[in-house]
Amino acid sequence: MRPSLLLAQKRDEALALLAQGGAANPRLFGSVLRGTDGPGSDIDILVDGPVGASLAWSEALAEQLSELLGAPVDVLTESGMAQKLRGHVPQEARPLTPDLPLPAMVTAETLERQARMEEKRLQDYLEDMRKAANDAMRIAQDMDWPHFKDDEVKQGYIVWRMVNLGEAVASILRRFPAYAQARSHIPWHQIRNMRNRMVHDYQHIDAEKVWDAVQEDLPELVRQLSIDG
Repeated sequence: MRPSLLLAQKRDEALALLAQGGAANPRLFGSVLRGTDGPGSDIDILVDGPVGASLAWSEALAEQLSELLGAPVDVLTESGMAQKLRGHVPQEARPLTPDLPLPAMVTAETLERQARMEEKRLQDYLEDMRKAANDAMRIAQDMDWPHFKDDEVKQGYIVWRMVNLGEAVASILRRFPAYAQARSHIPWHQIRNMRNRMVHDYQHIDAEKVWDAVQEDLPELVRQLSIDG
């Protein structure tokens, strides 16, 4: 089902969840507002966050909305969005109010094209996961724990690739929640949370836990991804 229809069905609940999460002035932009959304399209929402709102706050709120609506949701603040978006998104966005018209009509051809694009995007995220995990394992393959513990350069590279892995996982959780839910044997949330800890508390990363993840968790993850295709 199109995300615009899902949003139309649960708009009041979504607005309540946004308010409970501390988001003010929610505004809709992107394909759902334009009526060109298709299966797998994002619901893009611009909000005013609370003072000190972080990327983790936006991601957590987006995940809650994704679970509520059954469609991927992006929650952005003006201060947190990429520079290239600041020139047009705030001007395009419209207040997400109960009377905002949803959705406009879209052709079957457009829906089919968007579905193909979304499938490619999902496969790109999965390939990013595979590459990041394999890179981390490749760097560590000829090392033992004592050498790894003393090599800060290789530690830093492996942590960077594990952050990349977590970012791909976070994108899948946000944009393709049904795909992740159908493959609950993959520890999606643990990987994303690992990425958040590495990014926000870099100075306190436990090198031994990183080593254990490279030796045990990443090989199993690569195996699972190869099975799921």
